[in-house]
Parts: sequence; structure tokens; C-alpha cells
Amino acid sequence: MHLESCGRRSLLIGLSTDERNEFYSFSVASSFGLREIGVICAGFGIPASAVLVNRGRRLLVGHDGWVTWIDLDFTAIIAMHRLDGVFCEFIPVDCDDEIVVIDEIGLLRVDMSGTLLWSVSVADIIVGWHPDNNGNLVISQMEGPKLTVSIATGKVSGQTYPSIVEAATASGKCSSTEL
Repeated sequence: MHLESCGRRSLLIGLSTDERNEFYSFSVASSFGLREIGVICAGFGIPASAVLVNRGRRLLVGHDGWVTWIDLDFTAIIAMHRLDGVFCEFIPVDCDDEIVVIDEIGLLRVDMSGTLLWSVSVADIIVGWHPDNNGNLVISQMEGPKLTVSIATGKVSGQTYPSIVEAATASGKCSSTEL
């Protein structure tokens, strides 16, 4: 196997499933050298996706219904977060140590330590999103109304039904909300 030949510079993440498995491999060049990250996926949703953040110190990997934080210095998992739905995309924000994660039925803002800053669950499947000029994400749902979600706070507007919003204590490291 490719990862075995990389030795201590490699890491395998993801869960084995009884269903069909797909395997993805990322070669990551950072200030700590070249790392090889393998991802086992169940095969539903989009392919695994990775983003290098925190000035090249961390790699976030979205796969199946998970986000995994990897410390590239130690080539080790530092956190995992189970999503409400299948992972869709990472959305960069105004600072390098936080990011928004979109899954099929919600979105959340996290920091590079794996801390949840806020989380929003929606009533229907998310079919699209785009930033507006006010530091928000406009979320389109399959059947439900469009929602506007503040990137800074997770506050939701434009809804006609109750939405679940969890706000964690923000660190205050990034106060600007410009994209």
C-alpha cells in the first residue's frame, strides 16, 4: 500500500464500513515536510476534500459525515466532529485559524483546534450557498425558504420555521466578518 511506504509521515483516517469503500490519498507539503494522508470513505456524497489552514500547521479533511483535524507536525488526528449530514464544502473566512463547514443539512464554524464556535441546522437539504456583501452566507434549501446566516455569529434570518442555532463562546480572535 502507498501509505505504508511513507512510514511515520503518513496517516489513515475514516471509518471502515460494511458498504462499498472508497479510498482517497492527499500528498500535503507543509513547513513540516511532505505528509501522506489516506481517507477511507463509505462512498456516498462528494469525494473527500482537504484544506490546509493555520499557516500550514493543520489539515482539515471533510469526508462522509465527518470533519477531521490533523496536526501536520506530529502527523496525528487532534479532533473529529460528526456532522448532521454528508460533508459538502469548506468555506474560508477572514482569518486563517477558523473556517465554515457546510454539510447537506447544516453549517458550522470551527477553529483549528476542533472547537465548535457556532452551528446551524436547517429544515431541508441545502442545495446552494453564496456570500453576500454583509458578511453572511445565503443558504438555498431544496424546499424551504432561503436563509441568511451571519458568518461571524451564526445568527439566522429569513426563516419561517424554527432553526437550531448553537452558539459557543467565541474566542474573539477574529472580529472582522469580511470574506
